[in-house]
Amino acid sequence: MSILVNTIALPPTVPAQIVTAILATDNENSTKQVVLDPTNLLLAYKTINKSFGNIYFNGSAVATPMSTANTFVLVQNTAFVLNPLALNFSLTAGATQSSSRLTYNGTSACPMRVSCSCNVVVSGSNNQSVTTTLFLNGVAITNATAKSWLQTAGFSQNNAMLAMVTLNPNDYIELFVANATANNNVTVTDLTIEAVSLH
Repeated sequence: MSILVNTIALPPTVPAQIVTAILATDNENSTKQVVLDPTNLLLAYKTINKSFGNIYFNGSAVATPMSTANTFVLVQNTAFVLNPLALNFSLTAGATQSSSRLTYNGTSACPMRVSCSCNVVVSGSNNQSVTTTLFLNGVAITNATAKSWLQTAGFSQNNAMLAMVTLNPNDYIELFVANATANNNVTVTDLTIEAVSLH
C-alpha cells in the first residue's frame, strides 16, 4: 500500500533523499501528490521535519556521590532510555561508565530549545540546597540552572530547566548536580532531557 502526501506540506525544494518518490496526479481534483513507499516514509519524515531528542529514566534509586560540597557532578545512571520518536539524536555513553548523554547527530548546526525536568532527593541531614544544571559538551549552560531547598532528608523536589542553544554535529547534553550545603549524596529519581530544533 502506498501513502499519499500532499505536496503542499513539502518544502519548495524537495530534498534529494526523496527524489525517488513517485509523482502522481489525482484525476478527480488535479491535485499533485507524492506517493511514498512505506519503507521510505521515515527517511522522508526525518528529512523535512524538525530534529527532536529525548532521553529519560523513572523510579531510580541510584545515588550520585558528592565528595565535595558545592561541586557539580555528572548524574550517575545507566537506566536512560531514548525516546523511539527521536530524530537526529541518539543516546550515548557519558564520561563515566555509569552515565549517559543526549547526542545530536544532525549534519549541520541548528538552534535548539533544550529542557530538563528532574526529581532530586538528598541523604543525611535536613535543610540542604541542591542545584541542577544542564551542560553542553562538558560546560555549564549558565541559564539552564535550577535550585531546590530540601528541608527534610529523603524528601523529593522537582527542578526544571530551559535554555536556547546552538547544537553542532556530535554536541551532547548532560545533567550535573551539586549539593551546596554538604557532601551528602544526591539521588535523581526521575529525569527527562529534551532538545527540539527551532526551525
